[in-house]
Amino acid sequence: MFLALFLRKVSFLKDRSSSTLLVAYLAISYQLGWIEISQAGGFPYAILGALMLLLVPVSSLRVFWKTLRIEDMSRLSDIIVS
Repeated sequence: MFLALFLRKVSFLKDRSSSTLLVAYLAISYQLGWIEISQAGGFPYAILGALMLLLVPVSSLRVFWKTLRIEDMSRLSDIIVS
């Protein structure tokens, strides 16, 4: 699913709406868990944990764009579409 997002293949995600909703649910649950931990007194570390929801996809996207060539991206795109 994230590979389809990185390659901007939105049609792949439209066909798999249940998977997309599951990932959104997990992300919201993860964020709410870190909010609860920060309320319990784990404030400095809760910020880092909450930011992981953004840091992991952004760093993955950066690695994706730096390591793959355009030919590889087009082949992956063809695999996702088919």
